[in-house]
Amino acid sequence: MASQWVLAVLSASTSRRDRTVKREIYRQLGVREYSLYDPPGQWLPGAGSCLQAEQLQRGRYIPASLATSGWPRSEVLGLAVQGAGWGVRF
Repeated sequence: MASQWVLAVLSASTSRRDRTVKREIYRQLGVREYSLYDPPGQWLPGAGSCLQAEQLQRGRYIPASLATSGWPRSEVLGLAVQGAGWGVRF
């Protein structure tokens, strides 16, 4: 059985692979939640967050639902997850 929650920490050498190849591998393995953490905020598309969380639904990843705090909510962990600069808060 595959992990149910994965957090990939992006870097200059891994960001492209984490967003494409590894994401697809985890999807095929059935990992329920896949989160990308970009500490310096350089490699995730869009602005405003250094954390992108997705949930597997019907065989594809979609953005995770948000908790009342506005942070992505992990159903697997039962926690909201926030990328905060060089740290992750649960």
